Amino acid sequence: MKIKGLLTKNKILKVLGVVIPVTLSFGLLIFLIFYPVKKGNIKISSFSFITSHESGIYEEGINFQIIPSNPFFEIRYTTDGSEPNRKSSIYAGGIKIDKSSVIKFGFFSNGVLEDKIYTKVFVFNKHTVPVVFLATDPINLWDPIQGIYVEGENEKSPNFTQKGSDWQKPAEFFYFDENGKLGLQMPVEIRISGGGTRYNSQKTLRICAKQEFGYKSINYDFFGEGASKQHKCILLRNSGNDWGKTLLRDVLGQSLVYDLGIDVQHHKTSVLYLNGEYWGIHNIREFYDDQYLKYKYGTKKESVVIIEPDRRRSGYPVVKNGNEGDEKYYLELLDNVNDYDYLKEHIDIDSYIDYFLIHLYTANDDWPDNNIRAWKLKTDEYPSMSLKPLDGKWRWLLYDLDSSLGKDKMNSNDINTLYFSTRKTIFSDNSKKEEKWPTQIIRTLLTNEDFVNSFINRYADLLNTNFRKETVLEKIETLKKTYEPEIPMHVSKWGGTPTKGEKPAFETLEKWQSNVQVIENFAQNRTKYERQHIVDYFNLSGTFKIIFNSDSIEGGTVKINTIDSNNKYFRRELEYFKDIPITIEAKPKFGWEFVSWGNDEMGKDSKQVVKFNKDIYLKPEFKLTWWGAILKKL
Repeated sequence: MKIKGLLTKNKILKVLGVVIPVTLSFGLLIFLIFYPVKKGNIKISSFSFITSHESGIYEEGINFQIIPSNPFFEIRYTTDGSEPNRKSSIYAGGIKIDKSSVIKFGFFSNGVLEDKIYTKVFVFNKHTVPVVFLATDPINLWDPIQGIYVEGENEKSPNFTQKGSDWQKPAEFFYFDENGKLGLQMPVEIRISGGGTRYNSQKTLRICAKQEFGYKSINYDFFGEGASKQHKCILLRNSGNDWGKTLLRDVLGQSLVYDLGIDVQHHKTSVLYLNGEYWGIHNIREFYDDQYLKYKYGTKKESVVIIEPDRRRSGYPVVKNGNEGDEKYYLELLDNVNDYDYLKEHIDIDSYIDYFLIHLYTANDDWPDNNIRAWKLKTDEYPSMSLKPLDGKWRWLLYDLDSSLGKDKMNSNDINTLYFSTRKTIFSDNSKKEEKWPTQIIRTLLTNEDFVNSFINRYADLLNTNFRKETVLEKIETLKKTYEPEIPMHVSKWGGTPTKGEKPAFETLEKWQSNVQVIENFAQNRTKYERQHIVDYFNLSGTFKIIFNSDSIEGGTVKINTIDSNNKYFRRELEYFKDIPITIEAKPKFGWEFVSWGNDEMGKDSKQVVKFNKDIYLKPEFKLTWWGAILKKL
């Protein structure tokens, strides 16, 4: 009996030795299948998986593999951007990819999709700028009935000119930075954006976060210092009217005033792929709406109004953001447009001057009867509001400088934009109809002597710094180095004739370089012509130079009007206008004191309002105080 019992026990142990591991293994399999955990950025569940390759930029072909944890699901996929369904190709062990592509795949059971569609994108071209990849159903782009990128069946009202929710399409957005690293992937809504430039073969796309897709905003630092890291929408811009010339005029013009505090659209140069097809250079830009103001200034949607004067209705304001009736704020401004004190109270004058001067310098001929947009915080309590820019005053949004910087005869480097933008009447909308409204505000402001002095001196300050020839040429060179490596591939896609609906004008890299040279020629002489335009317009005696007898100023800084020697563009030799008083101030550092200007004509005062009618040489001198000397030794 003992032997029999022992044998029975051994048999039981052997059975358990098999059953227990099998049971544990089966339990682990059930756990892996049905209990969701995280592995990287992919959820492990009943249709969990890993892939052999992640979305990215590759140098050579790959064999893309999907390795599921559950072999019982059927994997179906597409390569054209469309959503896979039960009729799509069945994955069977690998997909060979050797060109830029999008792979969309999903797990199916009995023809029914489980969970969601997954998207991987691959780029096989080398780029020196960030890469944007948009994956969307081809129907959204090319279908003659609902495709947003085509003319469609009604040539009088092409699809790409349409607006509204029916023309906003879902897509998956991928952003790879300069190093090829995937910085952002998210579902978005896309639509065509712009005016007449929608007729270009390469169009501007607006990319927006959509709450119903799971995102309230696009959270990524595209633009760096001075710009928001949060956006409701961004633009993939085709460069508008400069599409057939250089692609960089608006980018250059706005970058000249990034540091001035006015509202601008920062940029990042990129290339775009649509469902794997290379689609050329696009400038990623900030998009103006109430969310732009929210993320930049902390405003609420209901607290701001953005208006756009409609040139088709003699400048009557269209509310771009706000509520019906909010145009009253701008109409009140127009009702009092001949009252300088009222304008001063309701307009940020310094901001307006900077906004106006960038148009003058760049010779923008698509302004001031077009491309005007202004915003304000909705309030009537101006005296109680002191915190800029939330003080209830009007400020202007700078955009669309494509038709400038020597693009055509009307914006050559010698054109007198000051004259054209201050006339009592101008020809609006390229018609024979004369309009007064585009220049109403500036004409009133220029009747006030204080404003005129501020206007002239601020332009002198900018012509000495941000608009200085060397400054602008340096920025052109930087942009040129950014764009140049990408131009040959862009030309291969879009090079041809400038006719609308066909291809841009530069057929070769050399032609593009020649077009950029036009901008360089503009920058070489624009400041000279602009100074003469100021002299002629205001009937001044000419200009004079302030020359500092030292490359550096020890112990303090010098401020002239609105710029000082800490400004990165400040130079030893500055040019100002005769007959116009300037404010000059020597500001000692902590522990130092001002001694003299090194010129007997200046006297001893550290701050003075002076007029000069000849060149003046200065050598500002500071010395350590007795306690400053002690601190220095310590």
